[in-house]
Amino acid sequence: SFGNYNISVQVDGQCLGSNNSQLNFYYKQTPEITNTNLTQTICSAETTQEVVFNSNVPNTTYAIAITADNAIQGFDNTLNSGSGLPEMTLTNSSNSPADLTYTVTPTLNGCEGDPVDFTLTVNPSPQVNNKTAEICSGEIFNISPANGVDGDILPIGTTYIWTVGSNLDVSGESSVSTPQTQISQQLTNTSNASENIIYNVTPVSGEGCEGATFTITVTVNPEPVVDDQTFNVCSDTALGVDFGSGNTIPATSYNVTDLELNALSISGGGPQEE
Repeated sequence: SFGNYNISVQVDGQCLGSNNSQLNFYYKQTPEITNTNLTQTICSAETTQEVVFNSNVPNTTYAIAITADNAIQGFDNTLNSGSGLPEMTLTNSSNSPADLTYTVTPTLNGCEGDPVDFTLTVNPSPQVNNKTAEICSGEIFNISPANGVDGDILPIGTTYIWTVGSNLDVSGESSVSTPQTQISQQLTNTSNASENIIYNVTPVSGEGCEGATFTITVTVNPEPVVDDQTFNVCSDTALGVDFGSGNTIPATSYNVTDLELNALSISGGGPQEE
């Protein structure tokens, strides 16, 4: 066992007398870290659990060395000794998991034990800035955020759920609780003015880390509608149809794509854009 030992040696010869010698030594125990939970995994901006170092012998001291990926923030990089690791709120500014590793070496009475790594993995959370979109009535808007574009951070496998505000002049919008890879819906504006509708979108990474909610403001421009019209004119008289007359949303231009002549002939004009 460990402790102090005294060894006495006596030498007796054939001659009278004897010779004695004393040997003293201290058999020291090398400390070992006995913690079994050596890893933690959190999402960015979450808090780690406190770690208390355990050893097979009392009065062990611990030296700490830190290795951290560049994307991790929120830890004390001056920590070099102590009895454990404090709670820490860590953030990961990248779109990939990042590690913070504490290499802990136990020491007792000048005897150094084997170092042990405590690794904290910080999974990234999506960060998406507010977006806008503009469509014509009846069209489909599509928002697909991309990592590194507009300052967005998109971990692999990010999906989206959303709620949507109400606008009585816009139809087709709906809240979605099933994760989607993009934000897309077909919207119709039933008014004669441009209308906005706001989506509140929550991004969730493939690792299940939820990012802050962002907004998408979609402007839906009204679609000009021209009613069927009937005219009576005399032969060789200009038709003179004004497609914008009487409409609440007048067209700024139009295409005449087909003429049904019914045995009539045209003296001038034809399908055209104006």
